[in-house]
Amino acid sequence: GEDTVWLRKVAEDPKCVFIAFNVALEKAIRRNIMVPDFGFPDIPNERWHDVQAVAAMKVLPQDMGRAAAVLGLAEQKQDFDVKKLSRPSKARKTLGEYDRSATTLAEVDQYCLQDVATEVEMHKRLGWLPAGERLVWLLNQKVNERGIRIDLPYVRNAKRIVADASAVLLAEFRALTGLAPTQGAKFKDWLLDHGVLIASLDKEHIADILGTVAIGDEDARQYGDENLITAGVAMPADVRRVLSIRQLVGSSSISKLARMEECVCEDGRARGLLQYHGTGPGRSAGRLLQPHNFPRPTLKENDEIIPVERIVAAIMSGNNRVVEATVGPAIETVVGGLRHALVPEKANAFISGDYSGIQARLVLALAGQHDKTALMASGADVYCDMAAAIFKRPIDKKK
Repeated sequence: GEDTVWLRKVAEDPKCVFIAFNVALEKAIRRNIMVPDFGFPDIPNERWHDVQAVAAMKVLPQDMGRAAAVLGLAEQKQDFDVKKLSRPSKARKTLGEYDRSATTLAEVDQYCLQDVATEVEMHKRLGWLPAGERLVWLLNQKVNERGIRIDLPYVRNAKRIVADASAVLLAEFRALTGLAPTQGAKFKDWLLDHGVLIASLDKEHIADILGTVAIGDEDARQYGDENLITAGVAMPADVRRVLSIRQLVGSSSISKLARMEECVCEDGRARGLLQYHGTGPGRSAGRLLQPHNFPRPTLKENDEIIPVERIVAAIMSGNNRVVEATVGPAIETVVGGLRHALVPEKANAFISGDYSGIQARLVLALAGQHDKTALMASGADVYCDMAAAIFKRPIDKKK
Protein backbone atom coordinates (compact mmCIF):
# COMPACT_ATOMS: atom_id res chain seq x y z
CA GLY A 1 0.00 0.00 0.00
CA GLU A 2 0.92 3.68 0.09
CA ASP A 3 2.37 3.38 3.60
CA THR A 4 4.72 0.61 2.47
CA VAL A 5 5.90 2.68 -0.50
CA TRP A 6 6.50 5.67 1.79
CA LEU A 7 8.46 3.56 4.30
CA ARG A 8 10.70 2.23 1.54
CA LYS A 9 11.25 5.72 0.17
CA VAL A 10 12.38 7.23 3.49
CA ALA A 11 14.56 4.19 4.21
CA GLU A 12 16.35 4.74 0.89
CA ASP A 13 16.81 8.48 1.48
CA PRO A 14 20.36 9.03 2.86
CA LYS A 15 19.25 12.33 4.41
CA CYS A 16 16.46 10.75 6.45
CA VAL A 17 17.27 10.05 10.13
CA PHE A 18 15.25 7.49 12.09
CA ILE A 19 14.58 8.49 15.70
CA ALA A 20 13.41 6.20 18.51
CA PHE A 21 13.81 5.55 22.21
CA ASN A 22 16.14 2.51 22.44
CA VAL A 23 16.89 2.06 18.76
CA ALA A 24 18.41 -1.36 19.40
CA LEU A 25 14.89 -2.81 19.41
CA GLU A 26 13.92 -0.97 16.23
CA LYS A 27 17.10 -2.07 14.45
CA ALA A 28 16.60 -5.68 15.54
CA ILE A 29 13.06 -5.73 14.13
CA ARG A 30 14.17 -4.16 10.87
CA ARG A 31 17.27 -6.28 10.33
CA ASN A 32 15.77 -9.60 11.42
CA ILE A 33 12.24 -9.28 10.04
CA MET A 34 11.65 -6.34 7.72
CA VAL A 35 14.83 -6.75 5.66
CA PRO A 36 14.95 -10.55 5.15
CA ASP A 37 11.18 -11.27 5.18
CA PHE A 38 9.76 -8.20 3.43
CA GLY A 39 12.69 -6.90 1.40
CA PHE A 40 13.02 -3.50 3.10
CA PRO A 41 16.42 -1.78 2.82
CA ASP A 42 18.60 -1.69 5.92
CA ILE A 43 19.33 1.60 7.67
CA PRO A 44 22.96 2.12 8.75
CA ASN A 45 23.75 3.18 12.31
CA GLU A 46 24.78 6.64 11.11
CA ARG A 47 21.14 7.33 10.24
CA TRP A 48 19.72 6.36 13.64
CA HIS A 49 19.30 8.69 16.63
CA ASP A 50 18.55 7.25 20.07
CA VAL A 51 16.50 9.41 22.45
CA GLN A 52 17.39 6.97 25.22
CA ALA A 53 21.07 7.82 24.71
CA VAL A 54 20.39 11.53 25.24
CA ALA A 55 18.34 10.73 28.34
CA ALA A 56 21.23 8.63 29.67
CA MET A 57 23.77 11.37 28.98
CA LYS A 58 21.58 13.85 30.86
CA VAL A 59 21.23 11.42 33.80
CA LEU A 60 17.53 10.83 33.22
CA PRO A 61 15.88 7.40 33.61
CA GLN A 62 16.65 5.02 30.75
CA ASP A 63 13.09 3.69 30.88
CA MET A 64 10.85 5.72 28.57
CA GLY A 65 7.85 5.78 30.89
CA ARG A 66 9.90 6.92 33.87
CA ALA A 67 11.79 9.49 31.78
CA ALA A 68 8.51 10.93 30.45
CA ALA A 69 7.18 11.20 34.01
CA VAL A 70 10.33 12.92 35.28
CA LEU A 71 10.22 15.39 32.39
CA GLY A 72 6.51 16.04 32.94
CA LEU A 73 5.69 15.50 29.28
CA ALA A 74 2.17 16.12 28.03
CA GLU A 75 2.41 12.82 26.14
CA GLN A 76 2.94 10.08 28.72
CA LYS A 77 3.67 6.45 27.89
CA GLN A 78 0.76 4.04 28.28
CA ASP A 79 0.89 0.74 30.14
CA PHE A 80 0.11 -2.28 28.00
CA ASP A 81 1.12 -5.94 28.21
CA VAL A 82 2.56 -6.49 24.74
CA LYS A 83 3.63 -10.02 25.73
CA LYS A 84 0.04 -11.22 25.29
CA LEU A 85 0.61 -11.17 21.52
CA SER A 86 3.49 -13.64 21.70
CA ARG A 87 2.51 -15.79 24.71
CA PRO A 88 -0.64 -17.91 24.86
CA SER A 89 -3.03 -16.80 27.58
CA LYS A 90 -3.87 -19.31 30.32
CA ALA A 91 -7.29 -19.86 28.78
CA ARG A 92 -5.72 -20.61 25.39
CA LYS A 93 -2.57 -22.34 26.58
CA THR A 94 -3.76 -25.88 25.87
CA LEU A 95 -4.53 -24.86 22.30
CA GLY A 96 -1.30 -22.89 21.89
CA GLU A 97 -3.26 -19.88 20.68
CA TYR A 98 -2.33 -16.23 20.99
CA ASP A 99 -4.58 -13.29 21.70
CA ARG A 100 -4.71 -11.68 18.26
CA SER A 101 -8.32 -10.52 18.42
CA ALA A 102 -9.43 -7.32 16.67
CA THR A 103 -9.86 -5.67 20.08
CA THR A 104 -6.34 -6.52 21.21
CA LEU A 105 -4.79 -5.44 17.88
CA ALA A 106 -6.63 -2.12 18.13
CA GLU A 107 -5.21 -1.68 21.64
CA VAL A 108 -1.72 -2.41 20.28
CA ASP A 109 -2.18 0.19 17.54
CA GLN A 110 -3.15 2.81 20.12
CA TYR A 111 -0.28 1.80 22.39
CA CYS A 112 2.27 2.16 19.55
CA LEU A 113 0.83 5.50 18.42
CA GLN A 114 1.11 6.82 21.98
CA ASP A 115 4.72 5.57 22.18
CA VAL A 116 5.51 7.58 19.04
CA ALA A 117 3.86 10.69 20.48
CA THR A 118 5.90 10.32 23.70
CA GLU A 119 9.13 9.79 21.74
CA VAL A 120 8.49 12.85 19.54
CA GLU A 121 7.86 15.15 22.50
CA MET A 122 10.84 13.75 24.42
CA HIS A 123 13.15 14.26 21.43
CA LYS A 124 11.97 17.85 21.04
CA ARG A 125 12.67 18.43 24.74
CA LEU A 126 16.08 16.72 24.91
CA GLY A 127 17.57 17.40 21.50
CA TRP A 128 20.55 15.67 19.86
CA LEU A 129 23.75 14.17 21.21
CA PRO A 130 26.81 16.46 21.11
CA ALA A 131 29.19 15.58 18.26
CA GLY A 132 31.76 13.91 20.51
CA GLU A 133 29.16 11.83 22.34
CA ARG A 134 27.62 10.89 19.02
CA LEU A 135 30.92 9.23 18.05
CA VAL A 136 31.02 7.38 21.38
CA TRP A 137 27.46 6.17 20.83
CA LEU A 138 28.26 4.95 17.31
CA LEU A 139 31.24 3.01 18.67
CA ASN A 140 28.95 1.51 21.32
CA GLN A 141 26.58 0.34 18.57
CA LYS A 142 29.45 -1.23 16.64
CA VAL A 143 30.72 -3.11 19.70
CA ASN A 144 27.24 -4.31 20.66
CA GLU A 145 26.45 -5.53 17.16
CA ARG A 146 29.76 -7.33 16.76
CA GLY A 147 29.29 -9.05 20.12
CA ILE A 148 31.64 -11.46 21.82
CA ARG A 149 32.15 -15.17 21.30
CA ILE A 150 30.99 -17.55 24.03
CA ASP A 151 32.62 -20.96 24.48
CA LEU A 152 29.39 -22.96 24.88
CA PRO A 153 31.06 -26.36 25.50
CA TYR A 154 33.01 -24.69 28.33
CA VAL A 155 29.83 -23.13 29.73
CA ARG A 156 27.93 -26.42 29.66
CA ASN A 157 30.76 -28.34 31.30
CA ALA A 158 30.95 -25.66 33.98
CA LYS A 159 27.19 -25.95 34.59
CA ARG A 160 27.52 -29.73 34.95
CA ILE A 161 30.32 -29.30 37.48
CA VAL A 162 28.31 -26.77 39.50
CA ALA A 163 25.22 -29.00 39.51
CA ASP A 164 27.14 -32.10 40.64
CA ALA A 165 29.21 -30.23 43.23
CA SER A 166 26.11 -28.43 44.55
CA ALA A 167 24.29 -31.73 45.03
CA VAL A 168 27.16 -33.01 47.17
CA LEU A 169 27.31 -29.78 49.20
CA LEU A 170 23.54 -29.62 49.68
CA ALA A 171 23.54 -33.19 50.97
CA GLU A 172 26.29 -32.28 53.43
CA PHE A 173 24.39 -29.15 54.50
CA ARG A 174 21.23 -31.17 55.14
CA ALA A 175 23.18 -33.85 57.01
CA LEU A 176 24.64 -31.22 59.33
CA THR A 177 21.54 -29.08 59.82
CA GLY A 178 18.51 -31.08 58.72
CA LEU A 179 17.61 -28.08 56.55
CA ALA A 180 17.96 -26.63 53.07
CA PRO A 181 20.01 -23.41 52.64
CA THR A 182 16.85 -21.60 51.51
CA GLN A 183 15.17 -22.09 54.91
CA GLY A 184 16.57 -18.82 56.22
CA ALA A 185 14.57 -18.36 59.44
CA LYS A 186 15.04 -21.97 60.54
CA PHE A 187 18.74 -21.80 59.65
CA LYS A 188 19.15 -18.73 61.88
CA ASP A 189 17.51 -20.69 64.72
CA TRP A 190 19.92 -23.59 64.08
CA LEU A 191 22.87 -21.23 64.22
CA LEU A 192 21.60 -19.74 67.48
CA ASP A 193 21.25 -23.23 68.95
CA HIS A 194 24.91 -23.75 68.05
CA GLY A 195 26.07 -20.58 69.73
CA VAL A 196 26.11 -18.13 66.80
CA LEU A 197 23.74 -15.18 66.62
CA ILE A 198 23.73 -13.80 63.07
CA ALA A 199 22.08 -10.54 62.05
CA SER A 200 21.84 -11.28 58.35
CA LEU A 201 22.35 -14.12 55.89
CA ASP A 202 23.48 -11.74 53.13
CA LYS A 203 26.63 -12.96 51.40
CA GLU A 204 28.61 -9.89 52.47
CA HIS A 205 27.72 -10.37 56.15
CA ILE A 206 28.52 -14.09 56.09
CA ALA A 207 31.82 -13.34 54.33
CA ASP A 208 32.62 -10.84 57.07
CA ILE A 209 32.08 -13.25 59.93
CA LEU A 210 33.90 -16.03 58.07
CA GLY A 211 36.85 -13.71 57.45
CA THR A 212 36.66 -14.03 53.66
CA VAL A 213 35.58 -11.99 50.66
CA ALA A 214 32.21 -13.00 49.23
CA ILE A 215 32.67 -15.04 46.06
CA GLY A 216 32.09 -12.79 43.08
CA ASP A 217 32.08 -9.63 45.18
CA GLU A 218 34.26 -7.34 43.09
CA ASP A 219 33.32 -4.24 45.11
CA ALA A 220 35.05 -5.66 48.17
CA ARG A 221 38.30 -5.87 46.20
CA GLN A 222 37.99 -2.46 44.57
CA TYR A 223 40.91 -0.85 46.32
CA GLY A 224 42.91 -3.98 47.10
CA ASP A 225 42.65 -2.98 50.78
CA GLU A 226 43.57 -5.91 52.97
CA ASN A 227 41.62 -4.30 55.82
CA LEU A 228 38.46 -5.25 53.95
CA ILE A 229 39.17 -8.90 54.74
CA THR A 230 38.57 -9.42 58.44
CA ALA A 231 40.03 -12.07 60.68
CA GLY A 232 36.60 -13.69 60.98
CA VAL A 233 34.59 -14.73 64.02
CA ALA A 234 35.50 -17.70 66.19
CA MET A 235 32.86 -20.41 65.84
CA PRO A 236 32.47 -24.22 65.89
CA ALA A 237 33.83 -26.05 62.86
CA ASP A 238 30.42 -27.41 61.80
CA VAL A 239 28.92 -23.91 61.91
CA ARG A 240 31.74 -22.50 59.82
CA ARG A 241 31.32 -25.35 57.36
CA VAL A 242 27.57 -24.86 56.80
CA LEU A 243 28.02 -21.11 56.40
CA SER A 244 30.74 -21.76 53.83
CA ILE A 245 28.48 -24.19 51.96
CA ARG A 246 25.68 -21.62 51.90
CA GLN A 247 28.05 -19.09 50.37
CA LEU A 248 29.16 -21.51 47.68
CA VAL A 249 25.78 -22.82 46.54
CA GLY A 250 24.21 -19.35 46.76
CA SER A 251 26.84 -17.56 44.67
CA SER A 252 25.10 -15.17 42.30
CA SER A 253 28.06 -15.35 39.93
CA ILE A 254 27.22 -18.86 38.74
CA SER A 255 23.94 -17.52 37.34
CA LYS A 256 26.14 -16.04 34.60
CA LEU A 257 26.43 -19.51 33.10
CA ALA A 258 22.70 -19.69 32.44
CA ARG A 259 22.69 -16.11 31.16
CA MET A 260 25.43 -16.95 28.66
CA GLU A 261 23.36 -19.79 27.23
CA GLU A 262 20.22 -17.66 27.15
CA CYS A 263 21.63 -14.67 25.28
CA VAL A 264 24.09 -16.30 22.85
CA CYS A 265 23.10 -16.03 19.17
CA GLU A 266 23.15 -18.73 16.51
CA ASP A 267 26.70 -17.82 15.52
CA GLY A 268 27.95 -18.31 19.08
CA ARG A 269 28.23 -14.62 19.94
CA ALA A 270 26.45 -12.63 22.64
CA ARG A 271 25.38 -9.13 21.67
CA GLY A 272 23.98 -5.99 23.28
CA LEU A 273 26.17 -6.35 26.37
CA LEU A 274 27.07 -2.67 26.84
CA GLN A 275 24.64 0.12 27.69
CA TYR A 276 25.82 3.49 26.40
CA HIS A 277 26.31 6.01 29.25
CA GLY A 278 24.84 3.51 31.70
CA THR A 279 26.48 5.24 34.66
CA GLY A 280 26.28 8.85 35.81
CA PRO A 281 29.88 9.77 34.87
CA GLY A 282 29.39 8.26 31.40
CA ARG A 283 30.96 4.81 31.54
CA SER A 284 29.17 2.01 29.71
CA ALA A 285 27.20 -0.32 31.95
CA GLY A 286 27.10 -4.09 31.56
CA ARG A 287 23.90 -5.82 30.50
CA LEU A 288 22.67 -9.42 30.18
CA LEU A 289 25.71 -11.42 31.34
CA GLN A 290 27.38 -8.34 32.89
CA PRO A 291 30.78 -8.55 31.13
CA HIS A 292 32.28 -5.84 33.38
CA ASN A 293 31.85 -7.88 36.54
CA PHE A 294 33.57 -11.23 36.27
CA PRO A 295 35.00 -12.48 39.59
CA ARG A 296 38.74 -12.69 39.88
CA PRO A 297 40.35 -16.12 40.45
CA THR A 298 40.95 -16.74 44.15
CA LEU A 299 42.53 -20.20 44.31
CA LYS A 300 46.28 -20.22 44.76
CA GLU A 301 49.12 -22.71 44.84
CA ASN A 302 52.39 -21.73 46.50
CA ASP A 303 51.01 -18.18 46.87
CA GLU A 304 50.48 -17.93 43.09
CA ILE A 305 47.18 -17.91 41.20
CA ILE A 306 46.72 -21.29 39.53
CA PRO A 307 47.54 -21.13 35.79
CA VAL A 308 44.63 -20.51 33.42
CA GLU A 309 45.44 -23.59 31.34
CA ARG A 310 44.97 -25.88 34.34
CA ILE A 311 41.68 -24.28 35.33
CA VAL A 312 40.28 -24.49 31.79
CA ALA A 313 41.41 -28.10 31.31
CA ALA A 314 39.80 -29.12 34.60
CA ILE A 315 36.50 -27.41 33.81
CA MET A 316 36.44 -28.87 30.29
CA SER A 317 36.47 -32.31 31.90
CA GLY A 318 32.93 -31.62 33.11
CA ASN A 319 33.76 -33.62 36.25
CA ASN A 320 33.67 -31.95 39.66
CA ARG A 321 35.97 -34.62 41.13
CA VAL A 322 38.61 -33.90 38.49
CA VAL A 323 38.37 -30.19 39.29
CA GLU A 324 38.79 -30.79 43.02
CA ALA A 325 41.73 -33.14 42.45
CA THR A 326 43.63 -30.89 40.06
CA VAL A 327 42.64 -27.35 41.04
CA GLY A 328 40.53 -26.97 44.18
CA PRO A 329 36.92 -26.60 45.39
CA ALA A 330 34.74 -27.13 42.34
CA ILE A 331 32.32 -24.21 42.59
CA GLU A 332 34.99 -21.71 43.57
CA THR A 333 37.07 -22.91 40.61
CA VAL A 334 34.14 -22.38 38.21
CA VAL A 335 33.37 -18.92 39.62
CA GLY A 336 37.01 -17.87 39.28
CA GLY A 337 37.10 -19.30 35.75
CA LEU A 338 33.92 -17.67 34.43
CA ARG A 339 35.82 -15.10 32.39
CA HIS A 340 37.41 -17.88 30.33
CA ALA A 341 34.00 -18.56 28.74
CA LEU A 342 34.62 -15.42 26.67
CA VAL A 343 36.73 -16.27 23.64
CA PRO A 344 38.80 -13.81 21.56
CA GLU A 345 39.27 -14.24 17.84
CA LYS A 346 42.32 -16.18 16.64
CA ALA A 347 45.60 -14.26 16.96
CA ASN A 348 43.92 -11.89 19.43
CA ALA A 349 43.84 -11.69 23.21
CA PHE A 350 41.69 -10.06 25.86
CA ILE A 351 43.38 -7.62 28.21
CA SER A 352 41.70 -7.48 31.61
CA GLY A 353 42.22 -4.31 33.60
CA ASP A 354 40.50 -1.94 35.95
CA TYR A 355 40.98 1.54 37.35
CA SER A 356 40.87 1.83 41.12
CA GLY A 357 37.82 3.82 42.23
CA ILE A 358 37.23 5.08 38.70
CA GLN A 359 33.63 6.17 39.29
CA ALA A 360 34.44 8.18 42.41
CA ARG A 361 37.45 9.80 40.73
CA LEU A 362 35.42 10.86 37.70
CA VAL A 363 32.56 12.27 39.74
CA LEU A 364 34.96 14.23 41.96
CA ALA A 365 36.92 15.55 38.96
CA LEU A 366 33.76 16.63 37.14
CA ALA A 367 32.56 18.37 40.31
CA GLY A 368 35.86 20.25 40.61
CA GLN A 369 36.75 18.51 43.90
CA HIS A 370 40.44 18.33 43.01
CA ASP A 371 41.40 18.25 46.69
CA LYS A 372 39.57 14.92 46.97
CA THR A 373 41.09 13.49 43.79
CA ALA A 374 44.50 14.40 45.21
CA LEU A 375 43.50 12.64 48.43
CA MET A 376 42.68 9.47 46.48
CA ALA A 377 45.94 9.75 44.52
CA SER A 378 47.82 9.81 47.81
CA GLY A 379 46.36 6.41 48.69
CA ALA A 380 43.92 7.65 51.31
CA ASP A 381 40.36 6.33 51.42
CA VAL A 382 38.01 9.11 50.29
CA TYR A 383 35.01 7.34 51.81
CA CYS A 384 36.62 7.23 55.24
CA ASP A 385 37.48 10.90 54.78
CA MET A 386 33.83 11.67 54.03
CA ALA A 387 32.67 9.61 57.03
CA ALA A 388 35.12 11.45 59.28
CA ALA A 389 33.67 14.77 58.12
CA ILE A 390 30.13 13.54 58.83
CA PHE A 391 30.78 12.01 62.26
CA LYS A 392 33.41 14.56 63.37
CA ARG A 393 35.97 11.92 64.36
CA PRO A 394 38.68 9.81 62.68
CA ILE A 395 37.26 6.89 60.71
CA ASP A 396 39.05 3.91 59.20
CA LYS A 397 38.01 0.48 57.92
CA LYS A 398 38.35 -1.04 61.39
CA LYS A 399 36.05 1.36 63.28
